[in-house]
Amino acid sequence: MLLELHGWLPDLIEAHLESLDFLFPQWVSARASSDYAWAELARMEERIEANLDALVLAGDEAEALIEASLASDSRGVVTAAALVSIRNGVLLFDAWDAASPAAALAIGEAYGFATELAVLEPVLDSSSAAAVVGAAYALTLRGRKVAHEKLSPHLVDGPDRVRALAWRVMADLVARSLAPAIARRTFEDAFADEAVADAAWWGAAWSRQSWLSGHATALATRDVRALRCLAQLGGASDRARVIEAMNTEALGLTRFDAAASLGQVDVADALLIHVAAKDPATAVAASRAFWRMTDQQKLLDASAQVLAPGEDDPDLAETVHLPDVAALKKWWSSARGAFAAGPRWARATDVDKAELTALDGEARTARFLREVHGGKRAPELALLERYPLVSRG
Repeated sequence: MLLELHGWLPDLIEAHLESLDFLFPQWVSARASSDYAWAELARMEERIEANLDALVLAGDEAEALIEASLASDSRGVVTAAALVSIRNGVLLFDAWDAASPAAALAIGEAYGFATELAVLEPVLDSSSAAAVVGAAYALTLRGRKVAHEKLSPHLVDGPDRVRALAWRVMADLVARSLAPAIARRTFEDAFADEAVADAAWWGAAWSRQSWLSGHATALATRDVRALRCLAQLGGASDRARVIEAMNTEALGLTRFDAAASLGQVDVADALLIHVAAKDPATAVAASRAFWRMTDQQKLLDASAQVLAPGEDDPDLAETVHLPDVAALKKWWSSARGAFAAGPRWARATDVDKAELTALDGEARTARFLREVHGGKRAPELALLERYPLVSRG
């Protein structure tokens, strides 16, 4: 009744934007995270849609705040504001050109998520590298063609996030035979560039580089990204190499999570050895990787302050419960036989036999990538990244 009599309260409009500022980045992370199952992603999308609908319904009363939000430093706020604007029929081309690189990429993301795709090809001639790459990403999410010449300069020049997204888009164009092959040396140079390395490794797999598996095998004990690539794309014949790399302390704590992507029972055996480590951070990281495979997590009352894998700021240490090694070993002694029957496990689910929607985000994304790389699936990026995922199946 208050809204009917007095219109939309500014604080309420801001509250919806703040919710989306949290929800959109969470959704982006969740779609490829082992922490989220399909049903959890669906609930998150319902919350996003409820907030978007409210802002669209607010209409003119939200217009000023939505327009101002397009210049925000927050990816979630810009994505939300842009998507509301697009649903209200507002073209954002002028705002796109003037936006910061981060905001321009978020506007591109919103156009990729929109129900109807605007004519974005003119934006590919923008003087803003981020607008060009953002528009290319939106077109790619729709399976549309993008002139690869527009992207090539942005693989090596520009802000880090712009270059990383340019690598993903270019790899998708190559996978869909819409761009010429990328030379192996170009990929290897990108692997050595920390700003784009993740995107380049993904792109090499997505674009079906025939040399990639051998390259990942050779580097697995020296580069944790190579280990992850090998574990995601490999199979039973790669167990020994994956376990050797997982036992290489110099790779850091993320090696356990990377190795778990192989999902083989022997990897779980090896992880249990590290779960018993005296170092709390090692034990916790190995325990989480073991959980990723088996869906089993048994904890003690005892706790410790540990940093997340890959984190080095002491102020960000978290209090976590230590794994109950004896309980895990006891459980594994009785459960191992059932796991030995399957080739690849994630959260106690046979990854290769299950429906994609039965898998957690990481396992679903890795299987999709593996099938694209192996030529068993068409490279449809929208099925992995375009909001909303759940309604698309």
